[in-house]
Amino acid sequence: MSETFNIRIEETVAEDFPVKAESPEAAVLQAKRLYFDGLLVLEPGTVIQRRIECTGSSPQIAEDF
Repeated sequence: MSETFNIRIEETVAEDFPVKAESPEAAVLQAKRLYFDGLLVLEPGTVIQRRIECTGSSPQIAEDF
């Protein structure tokens, strides 16, 4: 008899954005502001990692793919 399992798929997406600032720390703060204001938006397609996992199972089965 078949069962239903919850499968979680995670993707890590990355994109580079030029940010002018006085220091790396200031650039990160500026980028955070821009991101949360919706001005820096990651476009789908530049996936750098994928992970699939069967949640709620014992043992939990997870792997990168």
